[in-house]
Amino acid sequence: MHIINHGTWSRYTPSPYPKDIPANVLFCSRDSDGKDWYELVREKQTFADGSAKMTVYDNIVRAVYVDESFLFPQGCMLLEVTDYEGDDPQADFGGRFYNAETNTLEDPPVVIPDVPASSAKLVLADDGIYEAVEDICVNHPVVAVRIYWTTAATWQFNNPYVQAIGAEMNLSAAQMVDMFRRAALK
Repeated sequence: MHIINHGTWSRYTPSPYPKDIPANVLFCSRDSDGKDWYELVREKQTFADGSAKMTVYDNIVRAVYVDESFLFPQGCMLLEVTDYEGDDPQADFGGRFYNAETNTLEDPPVVIPDVPASSAKLVLADDGIYEAVEDICVNHPVVAVRIYWTTAATWQFNNPYVQAIGAEMNLSAAQMVDMFRRAALK
């Protein structure tokens, strides 16, 4: 996949304001060189034919079109996949994570929510392992694990006590992610 980064774009008001342009028209320009978006779109050699153009905000691909005139990249980075051959660029790229260091589009990072301790314990019960986990925790040689089990209001996936308990129960990372996601729904 060949990706061209066309820079980050910001809103501006031209001065002087162009004659015969309604006052409610929005303008944006590329931060690196001040290039106006409308001028860039009118320059037909700017984008490869059939390429997918997309706005990226906070490293997540937002709007994606083959026809760049459907985009307005204000406050976003503008990327182009020049060798795109699909039929639905939004479905193919929307929501993907842009890694600027490697200039690649990747699956978005997994976000694992913090969950109420009571919800997490209900999932353990649903899975038939509550008693085993409780036995490990209340008899754990590390006092902090015992305190965490009995007093924590919320559980965080990356908490070292949660990870230690998961390891002692031989739970895989995928199993633990699934348990946290189910607990978030309780």
